[in-house]
Amino acid sequence: MNPAKTRCFVVSHTHWDREWYRTFQSFRFRLVSLLDELIEEMDANPGYRFFHLDGQTIVLEDYAEIRPDRREKLERLIREGRIIVGPWYVMPDEFLLSGESLVRNLLLGRFISRSWGSEPMPVGYVVDIFGHNSQFPQIMRGFGIDSAVLYRGIGDYPRDLFDWVGADGSKILAVKLDNERSYSNFYFALRRPFEDRRQDDDELVRRAGELLAFSRERAVSANILMLDGVDHMEMDPGVPRILETLNRRIEDASFEHARLTDYVAAQKDQPDIEEIRGELYHVGRRGVNNQLLKNVLSSMVHLKQMNDRCELGLTRWAEPLHAGTSSVLPRDMQGFFDTAWKLLMQNHPHDSICGCSITRVHEDNVHRFDQVEDITENIIDVTLRGIAESVGEPESGADGRNLVVFNAGQREYRGIITAKLILPRHTQGNIRLHDPDGVDVPFQVIGAVMDASHNIYRDKRLPHFSSSPEVTISFQGRISPMGYAAYRYTDLQSVLPGPGDFTFTSFHPPKRLTGSMRISPASWDNFSPKFLRRGHCSSGPSRQ
Repeated sequence: MNPAKTRCFVVSHTHWDREWYRTFQSFRFRLVSLLDELIEEMDANPGYRFFHLDGQTIVLEDYAEIRPDRREKLERLIREGRIIVGPWYVMPDEFLLSGESLVRNLLLGRFISRSWGSEPMPVGYVVDIFGHNSQFPQIMRGFGIDSAVLYRGIGDYPRDLFDWVGADGSKILAVKLDNERSYSNFYFALRRPFEDRRQDDDELVRRAGELLAFSRERAVSANILMLDGVDHMEMDPGVPRILETLNRRIEDASFEHARLTDYVAAQKDQPDIEEIRGELYHVGRRGVNNQLLKNVLSSMVHLKQMNDRCELGLTRWAEPLHAGTSSVLPRDMQGFFDTAWKLLMQNHPHDSICGCSITRVHEDNVHRFDQVEDITENIIDVTLRGIAESVGEPESGADGRNLVVFNAGQREYRGIITAKLILPRHTQGNIRLHDPDGVDVPFQVIGAVMDASHNIYRDKRLPHFSSSPEVTISFQGRISPMGYAAYRYTDLQSVLPGPGDFTFTSFHPPKRLTGSMRISPASWDNFSPKFLRRGHCSSGPSRQ
């Protein structure tokens, strides 16, 4: 499209990989320098109108931790709409995370944006991740966002705009960035050539004309997005002068320092827009950075496994259990949940979770995952112990201990339950397991440690260390959805005959399980479904 007058929206920004080829702390030194300069220049130079912080809010926390004395100045520029923040906490990968993590990311980004005095930018800004899932438009619409700016995943798509329809039919306006220069077309064309030499206005105008010609070939409308920034790049105070020169020398185009929302608003209701449905996960062939790196799905696979454990621990165990028991076991856990989610999301940018950073970065990732698991396990332990203690103490004079098994799933569990039982030091290994009605429950002993160490932590007391026998048993059980099943186990002690006696003072005959491990005329299998149905056990997904 070659209109008589092209409107160019020049959007200044930095793309901030919090950790990648350097560690977080190393990159933060540059972030602090960037924001120090930005605050000073914007105060001194009203002509430098806007700057975008990469759609992320975590950079605000990172800066304020080092420069708490400058928070007020930064917050004022954000309130005035000159520094644009949000909608994300971090710019996340979309395929390696759960949908819950993406939603939590936006929720936190909105909260932090508002705590700094601004509504979050209403644009789904995901310019540097490896493809986009089909639910993305649905998630955006759920937060009142009707547009997105993206890069990889749409292959060598030749236009700069399309309507993206998600899996559920939700539709948003999608801005496809330059295949060659990604989120840095203005920077690479007009700023980088003069990094180490004096700017030449004639060359500047010539390069701007070439960028215009290239962009017009892709443009759906008379509006063109020109992104003034690149990875970890500071602002250029000379941008207002560059725009003034271009506006004076180029007649068929206007250049304005703008916000992404200004460009998106100008692009609404364009008649000549193609509709594309589903996930955007297509390999690009043109452009240095337009490739879609699918091998990141398995790179550093231990990071993916740890992330999965953390997400499941929080969403399937800790949060449902806490929510379901908070009315009867009141305990304020919100601060722990907030901290766990923040640490988890700090591992969700693509350079982190995709496993394509330096070793030091991924060591930091592991440390964060470990902390999330520690917090989650402690929340689960406190909650489950509270439930178990509320089940009730045995009647006076009754022997034995309670075994409480939990099911955090939304469906009833029927199957094999595996549990560890702590026995008295002088056990004879004859155990009785029964349900609350006193009915014996058949079980199989599948492991035993005769001198297991146990560290017991108790409120208002020093830790207690002891050792005692521990057996692992498996048995058939049924647990209701989001519920528990209570059992009782007793270590039965037979008293041997005394001197001159020929009978036991007390005797508990060992229980024997009927059935067979035979699965064919010549084969035994102690883990076959047939054997398990007769009361013998392997491991199950329940928790004690």
